[in-house]
Amino acid sequence: MPGRDEMEVPLVLTQEFLDAKVIVMTGSTGDQNFLNVAKLFGARQVMQKPFTIEEVRRVACYTSDH
Repeated sequence: MPGRDEMEVPLVLTQEFLDAKVIVMTGSTGDQNFLNVAKLFGARQVMQKPFTIEEVRRVACYTSDH
């Protein structure tokens, strides 16, 4: 989201779209703090690279079902 801090994105999405099921992905190592904050700000799931396409599918399916 242009003009937004990466920490704001899950919060803004869940505030503006109440039914949003946000999955946060990060490519940086050592981002555990960011992932924890993302969950506090409304992310349903968090993923840290490296991950496989199968893991993405699994997380997306689980998140859409719950």
